[in-house]
Amino acid sequence: MEMSKKILYYLFVLVLLVLFGGFILVYKGQGAAWLRNSVGGTVYVAFGVVLFTFFLRKHRLKTAIAVLLVTCGLEFLQLIKSPFLTGLRSTFIGAVLLGNSFNPEDFYYYSAGAILGYFIVRGIEK
Repeated sequence: MEMSKKILYYLFVLVLLVLFGGFILVYKGQGAAWLRNSVGGTVYVAFGVVLFTFFLRKHRLKTAIAVLLVTCGLEFLQLIKSPFLTGLRSTFIGAVLLGNSFNPEDFYYYSAGAILGYFIVRGIEK
């Protein structure tokens, strides 16, 4: 596949993931908390895998693992309640990037996001 088509596919997928993530943030219907607090993590990690693979041009499996490990590290960081981190988390961007509360179940959703991101990138690359 030529490079310009590949770039368009990456950008299309990234836009779709951003739109879906935005929908999750504003959705108020049934299951909204589950979507926001759990499925949102899947979308977050999948977006990270696609984004970093696109920019860094690194091996997709290594990128998926690295994004998963960083995201899991951020989850553990939620156990730390320092004034600095609390201040960051009080902002919208800080809350979206760092999260607010530790939940071990999130690791399942992060893993699903890494797998999803891997397969999305694999599909684009083939």
